[in-house]
Amino acid sequence: MNTLGVVTGNNSGVYPDDVMRTFYYENSATAKRVRLNGLSANKKYNLVFFASRAGGTSSLVTRYTVGSQSVELDANNNGANTVRINGLSPDGNGEILISMVRVGASPNAYIGAMEIESYETDGTPLAPGALKAAGISRDKISLNWTSSDASVNGYEVWRSSTANGTYVKIADVAGNVTTYTHNGLATPTVNYYKVRSVKDGVFSPYSNYAGASTVTYVVNLNFNDGTAATGPAQGNNWNNTNALISAGFTLPDMINDLGQQTGIDMTMVRNFSGYNSLGSTTGNNSGVVPDNVMKTFFYLNFADTASFKVGGLNLAHVYNFVFFGSRVNPSVGVVTAYKIGNQIVTLNAANNTMNTVQINNIKPDENGEVSITLYG
Repeated sequence: MNTLGVVTGNNSGVYPDDVMRTFYYENSATAKRVRLNGLSANKKYNLVFFASRAGGTSSLVTRYTVGSQSVELDANNNGANTVRINGLSPDGNGEILISMVRVGASPNAYIGAMEIESYETDGTPLAPGALKAAGISRDKISLNWTSSDASVNGYEVWRSSTANGTYVKIADVAGNVTTYTHNGLATPTVNYYKVRSVKDGVFSPYSNYAGASTVTYVVNLNFNDGTAATGPAQGNNWNNTNALISAGFTLPDMINDLGQQTGIDMTMVRNFSGYNSLGSTTGNNSGVVPDNVMKTFFYLNFADTASFKVGGLNLAHVYNFVFFGSRVNPSVGVVTAYKIGNQIVTLNAANNTMNTVQINNIKPDENGEVSITLYG
């Protein structure tokens, strides 16, 4: 048992801090088993699993299995994610057997919390849960939800221009899919969405509603040193650090992708370990960012931490933060964790030209700021 799980300081994670900080772990490759008993033959059950280990620098993945169903969860710096197995029936003894085992190079298997959801079923599928929406470009809004019933045939996506307005169906989604992207939207557009399941022609209640706006503008920032040899500035409405930055460095009043001043600034709080220009390039700017941006980067040594804040943000808006990193043919692991509040995403920079990670729907604090932390 350990008490080194992630804590937010304000109980803003998926569970209260006192729950997230404690966990049991097992370092053998042999699965550990947990038996639930006293279950009703007239009910079905969903199981939700959570685990967290703060300060990790590599994946800490556990596989949870019931019967033929398995799910996997990375506990590394996790404060927001869970996995679930749905639609379980107890055996003839009123029992469900759960096995847990570490995956791949993970040193341990982890379990920090588990929810047992029970429900009586008359053939009506359960409503999807935890619907979220986020604008991901000027003409797209992305939706994701959790399945509460493993046996559904599909989902319907419904849309309205107001939260309590009239909803119209806009899409059908397969039963093994829990995401949808609404394309071809005008800028700016605010939409609200609901989702419901369908099973053998029977519909579930609707999910919660979730609203989002298309992206109004983008602020692009190139971390470079500004020298012609190793890190020249990137044009086409990119902002550039143009310096070997250190704590206290501020890049003020950055421009957006339309070349307009935004009043948004970036300030280093805790510095990186060093700078390099050995990022991957495509040779023809066909990557997710221009080659000139790909090749330059600030980096963190193992177990180091850097942080910066983005200020001048509008308190009435929410923001998405997209991160990119690349290193040609690294001799060591180059996975970076990016953290905002209790949300953490990780990216492998090895020979990367196409992959990004992002944290969406972030509200600035009362000072119009968002703090971002990076772990090497």
